[in-house]
Amino acid sequence: MDRPIRRLPEVVIGRVAAGEVVERPSSVLKELVENALDAGGTEIHMSFRRAGKDSIAVSDNGSGMGPEDVPMAVERHATSKIECFEDLDRIGTFGFRGEALPSIGSVSRLTIRTRRAADELGTELVVDDGIPKGKRPCAMASGTTVRVEHLFQSVPARRKFLKTDQTESNHMVEVARLFALARPDVAFRMRRDGRDVFSAAAGERLGRIRQLWGSCIGDTLQQFSFAGDEIRGEAFTSGQHMPAELTRSQMIFFVNGRCVRSNDLSSWMGEAFAKFFTKKRPLHCFLFLIIPQSQIDINVHPAKMEVRFSRRAALRELLLHAFGEHFASLGKSIWSAPPAETDLHSKNFCGSSEEFGCPEEFSKNGGAMDVNWGQPAPQGVKTSSRGPKAMGWRYVAMFDRRCALLSSGNGIVFFDVGAAAAHLADKKLRKEISAAGNRQRLLAPIAIDLSAAGGGSEKLDGKIRELGEMGFSAAKAGEESISVAEIPQWLDGRRCEMFIWRWLSGNGSGHPCDAEVAKAAVGGETQLSPWGESEVLNLLDALLSDGDAPPHLYFEISRGEVARRLANFGNCQIHGVLGD
Repeated sequence: MDRPIRRLPEVVIGRVAAGEVVERPSSVLKELVENALDAGGTEIHMSFRRAGKDSIAVSDNGSGMGPEDVPMAVERHATSKIECFEDLDRIGTFGFRGEALPSIGSVSRLTIRTRRAADELGTELVVDDGIPKGKRPCAMASGTTVRVEHLFQSVPARRKFLKTDQTESNHMVEVARLFALARPDVAFRMRRDGRDVFSAAAGERLGRIRQLWGSCIGDTLQQFSFAGDEIRGEAFTSGQHMPAELTRSQMIFFVNGRCVRSNDLSSWMGEAFAKFFTKKRPLHCFLFLIIPQSQIDINVHPAKMEVRFSRRAALRELLLHAFGEHFASLGKSIWSAPPAETDLHSKNFCGSSEEFGCPEEFSKNGGAMDVNWGQPAPQGVKTSSRGPKAMGWRYVAMFDRRCALLSSGNGIVFFDVGAAAAHLADKKLRKEISAAGNRQRLLAPIAIDLSAAGGGSEKLDGKIRELGEMGFSAAKAGEESISVAEIPQWLDGRRCEMFIWRWLSGNGSGHPCDAEVAKAAVGGETQLSPWGESEVLNLLDALLSDGDAPPHLYFEISRGEVARRLANFGNCQIHGVLGD
């Protein structure tokens, strides 16, 4: 059927354009915060109700607008950011198209209140479904407040495709966190349904990561800077093993203060990390780049979330070199796979001492190692009737940072000290929890942000009650955060946040010692501790004296089997180990 071409009405044009800019409530928040930062705001307050569907408001103390500029601000393609085509090559602001406010106003009720510092009164303008309702003077402090109400009221089909309130709220909080991280020099505050989500004073970037992502992530990060070829960068990368159940891998990129998605950056970071990390390990990287505007193109996505680089090869080379130098300076050993993944039962022991990770003594004299078993146990080693000394076991060496080798009358015993320490710590923790010990008051309450755990306010209330039953004194400190003033006597205060995180990651069900939670209470990385002869023998003595040691914690290889497996070593001799 033939249809003539018609010019669309302005209202329809506005709503079609809004579909590109306003995808969901968090898109509105993003555009409003960008305008606040472009106006020079140093204090930005954000609030929303019912996941942004009822209202979204952003206030700033920036430059504000005069009465003559306010009507222009809601006209399409009216902007103060650029004047000519050449300005697109040197964009230094978040916004520049002049589409955000008109698009938002076309699918909501938009109220703008603004005042310049030099003006006596401010100006208020209301736009309802794309139609300006006139402006009027108003009394207010200098700066700008933009309120968006009844989002998608005129396009109910758009509301139908929004996610649950919890999901949309999480998107809102994530947008706010990313802006707060991009601009640590600006103070941010966010409220949800009348309750504080977070409040971040101006400060330094690493402190803001700790505040908004939690110290369990922030404390693991290594910071370094680099520069070259007109490009400057700063990075915060995972610095030690992080529990996989606490967070997924996350790489966040900022280019000239703007959070962006980039397949190039993701690929290059993956290439850099692959040389030092295993795929099973959760990774975090916060990357901040300052690149000349002429070398990037930010005008490739309606929401300005993607970026292209004109000098891709040079940037890739710079990043790979910078990250490679950083990781090399830390030493590759600390970036290897977590020791817990080692399979002691299936390891092929035919190989060099370097492959074993054995101490230097094994490499001397062609692999020979003299052991004098006539010496008494080192000072400080406890013994019992069922301990290693009574069983005729003698310490030989450590390898792989968690496995001890001991000599027995019949062969070599392999003892998993990391798992043994965790087993004993778990039993001790269960006993102390059952005894309902006294609480210990912290010097200062610990604020723990649990927004990433999800679940909403009702779930948080329930978990606070359960924490109280476990010996904590906790209270809500915001919509998705808690404040802990007292902790159980059995818990190391330095690991309070990690304990609660791991407990919640398991949905807070079952005994608090289940899974990895016990490790968080007593020191989750016990297998990484430096184990010496005294420590190993004391641990083994405590384990064997316990009477119910799990059989998987140690196993023995006979003298004949060791000799057969070591046959490939050629001249390798181990004097005294097997008791010739």
